[in-house]
Amino acid sequence: IETEVDIECVASSTCGINHYLTNGECLKCPPNSFASEKSESCKPCPDFYELLHPRGQACSVGNKSDPSIISALGWRIWLPKDKSTDSRYLYIDEVDFYESSDCSGNEINPLGVPLHSGARGNRNGPDKAFNNDGSWSGRSQGDSFWLGMEFSSETSVSCIKVTQGSVYATQIFIQAQVGKGSPWQNVLITTSDVPTGESSFRWGSEGPTKLPTIAPTLSPPSPTKSPTVAPTALPTAKAPTPANGYTYVGCYNDKKKNPALPEFKGRNKSNEKCAELCTGYTYFSLQGPFSCYCGDSGYDKYGSSEACKCDESNIGKLVACVYLNSPGTDSPIKSPTAAPTSSPSSPPTAITLDPTAAPTLSPTTVKPSQSPTTSSPTHVNEFVYVGCYNDNRFDRALPIEKGTKKSNKECADLCVDYKYFSLQGPRACWCGNSGYDKHLRGDSDCDCNGDFIGSWIACVYLNELYEGTEVPTAAPPTEKLTGLPSSAPTGTPKT
Repeated sequence: IETEVDIECVASSTCGINHYLTNGECLKCPPNSFASEKSESCKPCPDFYELLHPRGQACSVGNKSDPSIISALGWRIWLPKDKSTDSRYLYIDEVDFYESSDCSGNEINPLGVPLHSGARGNRNGPDKAFNNDGSWSGRSQGDSFWLGMEFSSETSVSCIKVTQGSVYATQIFIQAQVGKGSPWQNVLITTSDVPTGESSFRWGSEGPTKLPTIAPTLSPPSPTKSPTVAPTALPTAKAPTPANGYTYVGCYNDKKKNPALPEFKGRNKSNEKCAELCTGYTYFSLQGPFSCYCGDSGYDKYGSSEACKCDESNIGKLVACVYLNSPGTDSPIKSPTAAPTSSPSSPPTAITLDPTAAPTLSPTTVKPSQSPTTSSPTHVNEFVYVGCYNDNRFDRALPIEKGTKKSNKECADLCVDYKYFSLQGPRACWCGNSGYDKHLRGDSDCDCNGDFIGSWIACVYLNELYEGTEVPTAAPPTEKLTGLPSSAPTGTPKT
């Protein structure tokens, strides 16, 4: 009996784990790539992720770093999005680079191209974190967040100071890009307990095991990083008289990449401090968030301007208040059209907080025992805490904006013509006569004592400087908050 049997060879359509099928042949995936049994291609791990097991089906964050890198073209902070307290967003108030290994001395001038993973709108871009003019409200790109700076030339960095907002990273990777287009490399990987507020991360000679130096979240800021509050005097046409060894010259345009006075001495400097730092130079200038520059000539190379706000918390973008340092009898002093009536005699007032103190409360309003000084308003500030309320960026509960980084006292002064005022976000001051509760009570606690009160929630106060003030219909606390003349409340108000 003859039997015919047709035999056909069929190629297998299944390969093993982390192999892929191509032209009927199973091949092993490249390093740091993975595939399922029926895949025809391998999926690579994202940057800074690794496949920790040969048969693994998911990538994990890598743990390799090189702390010997101290000179690079680009520097940034990086983190997986699951290391943010909200995987959608990340709030960074400030990033400062230092050549010293302990973040001491002057920070490196952040001249370069800001780099970031994305932002929640144009008003929250990466430049905010480098010019002390708000916060970077970051979005993730892919599986990670990053924020940094590509400098114009190789820059030596051994310490980075990061100030975070209410949505913060619990772990941060410091990364460097040694050359243009070269891959980013981990320099330092922090532990997984980074808090909100200010933290310093150091490496270099300290080695990879050196942990970040965490500053107390609510401790008073250092002089170079204190929230800036400008003197209340407004410019007038009268030129200031020489004082304290320097004389106002005028307001001039400037450029970011080639400043008229080339020597950068740091931000948040008073006139006196900048003059001291610029000892030996003919001129000094203050611009933006009181950034100090020194030089012997060229202050007028970009022409004069009338846009300077020499007495406010932010002098202006790309304009500088220029001063002659230790002028002589033949000083080239010019009478500006709008000179400051007085220059700050000390660094802009910091909002000093005591995290251990309880709120100072009293059933009745208490007035300061001393009369205001000549640089303060002639009236006494009085305000009553109402509560924590939600707000909406497209429909503000209190519609009149008065600037950021204000203490309760300053906001009450600025809102003297309004029944209510509120502080929210980076202590942004808002005024109005009604509607503070239109978006209902806050669904989270306002940090009324912090440098960052919270996102879209506001600490609302009844302003007793407003004549004819009535107690709000929404019942405030039965106790009144007594504001110190130049500080925020000394404890979180009871609601």
